[in-house]
Parts: sequence; C-alpha cells; structure tokens
Amino acid sequence: YKIPNRENIFEAFYNVLSKPFTKIFLKTKFTPNSITIISGMFGLCACYLITLNSNETRIVAFLFIQLFALLDLVDGDIARKRGLTSNFGHWLDIFFDKLVEVLLIAAFVYASFQKSDNVLSLLLGGGIITFHLLIQYLMIINQLHFQKSKKNTSNKILNDSGANKKIITQIVINLIRFVELHLTLKHSTLLFLISFFVLLNHHLIGLYVLMLMSLYTLSFMCLYNFFLIKD
Repeated sequence: YKIPNRENIFEAFYNVLSKPFTKIFLKTKFTPNSITIISGMFGLCACYLITLNSNETRIVAFLFIQLFALLDLVDGDIARKRGLTSNFGHWLDIFFDKLVEVLLIAAFVYASFQKSDNVLSLLLGGGIITFHLLIQYLMIINQLHFQKSKKNTSNKILNDSGANKKIITQIVINLIRFVELHLTLKHSTLLFLISFFVLLNHHLIGLYVLMLMSLYTLSFMCLYNFFLIKD
C-alpha cells in the first residue's frame, strides 16, 4: 500500500498539486473507482472541448486536462491509504489513461486541421498515434519481461567494470535512467505538452513537438530493449 515515488518531473509536479485534493477526498465517501471515473470524465470532456477550437473552450479544456491529471493520482493515493487497491481499480485506471491519451491526440489533430486546413496536420497526427500505440506495446513488454532485468543488468555492468571504470559506468547508467524518466513521452509528459499547446493555441507546432518526442521515445525504448535482450 506504499505510495510510489513520482520520479518523472511532470508527474512529480502534478503529485504536489494533487495533495490538497487527496485530503479533501479522504474526508468524503468517494471510492477510488468513483474518483477514477470522475477523472476520466474530465479527460473526455477536455477532448470534446479541444475540438470546438475557440478561445473560451481551450481555456476550459486546459483546466480539465489538469484536473484529469491530478485526480488520476488522487484515486491511487486514496486506494492505498484506505487499503482499497484492487485489480479492477488498476484496470479502470489504465483504461481511462490510455483512452484519454489517444482521444486527446485525435482531438488535438482535428483542432489543428480545422484551424489550418493543412493535410500535414493529419499526417503528423497519424504518425503520432501510430508511434504512441507502439510505445504502449513496448511499455507492456518492459513490465512483463524486463522490469527485473533493468536492475540486474545495471548491477552486472557495474560488477564487471574495473575499479577505474565504475564511476564512468555509473554516470552513464544514471544518464540513461534520467533520459528514460524525464525526456521520454510518458503519460504526465503527454498531458502537460498537449494542455500547454492547447492553451497557447499553437496546434501545428505542438504536433511537431509530439511527433519528434514520440519518435525519439520509440527509438530509445527499442534500443534499450535490444540492449536488455542482448544481456
């Protein structure tokens, strides 16, 4: 029931902001699953508001995405504090996470195309969604097969290194971990970037950024997995 460390910089940011919400919901009779559903509804409403593509709705969409991200952390914290963790709750949380992610990208692409009438928006959007789905597949593979291998591989590399190389090896390993945690397109990172570009009303630039980050994340995860397989 221990609350996990929020190591990703964006997740840590949302985690700090979610603490007051957790205290408020602990005083109510809301169950973790009901909070998950409320969080998901905020996310789905944000997707719809993005497609309307007006100055008023994009501000509300930005706020709804933030509420979705915050409550997405609150439900798990409350489940652990009250001892109400369950397989169904875990599934429900992942279901809304991935559903909202894909719909947010689709809504963002639609808003960009509606605004600019540029086919490039659709091409970029198709690429982002394709890469995003492949990234999710690799994340599943990582959790099923390589979760223990990551730690064992790092320890093996350090043990096999000479005394003079251990410091350099540790720096390289820490750098890889830093890149994986902060510079790849994780759930909180995606939510922050989309909401940021929605608020600024710069959809096409946002698509370029998301495309580059999704391509980079996919390439990084593939190379990392091949490294673990080789080991």
